Amino acid sequence: MCYSRGSLRGGLLLSCLAGIIAASGCVAAGELEVGNKIPPLFIKALSGKTANLKSLCSPGEAVVLTFWRKFLPVTGAHLPAMEKLNTKYSPKVTLVGFALDIETKEELDAYFQRLKPAPTFETCGSAVSKQVAAKFGVQSHPTVCVVNPEGVITYVETGFGAKTAGEIDEAIKKVLAGK
Repeated sequence: MCYSRGSLRGGLLLSCLAGIIAASGCVAAGELEVGNKIPPLFIKALSGKTANLKSLCSPGEAVVLTFWRKFLPVTGAHLPAMEKLNTKYSPKVTLVGFALDIETKEELDAYFQRLKPAPTFETCGSAVSKQVAAKFGVQSHPTVCVVNPEGVITYVETGFGAKTAGEIDEAIKKVLAGK
């Protein structure tokens, strides 16, 4: 994968670099679908924490990925609902946010302060988020996926409505129950 200084805004190149490694049987671009495996995605959150998403998939646990943009009105309901699920299932569920239009931790903190409850889950900035979204082929926001301990996507939802939080909750319960 090529990186240009212009697209990552120079200084963000080192602090937000995400190495995306494709592997056999894993998600190819545009294939965020139930039944596909996630590839090893090396990410760096705005907090400075780094992780390989695939290594977050542990026995008896689930990973939830949420891709979002702050300018969308639905995000004001989506993120607090995600935080409620994060609080409910922690530490059995690791929730990772991908903010496609936030570049700094300060900008993220200011935005989160306006939401009730304010999200506490790790969130990646726009440079990392755009790369991961492109890898998964995410086109609409918000998009949420639930991943089981084997790294297999078990649930995908685009958009956010009255029933969405309940559907995500049920998808998490199924993964935690080993289904």
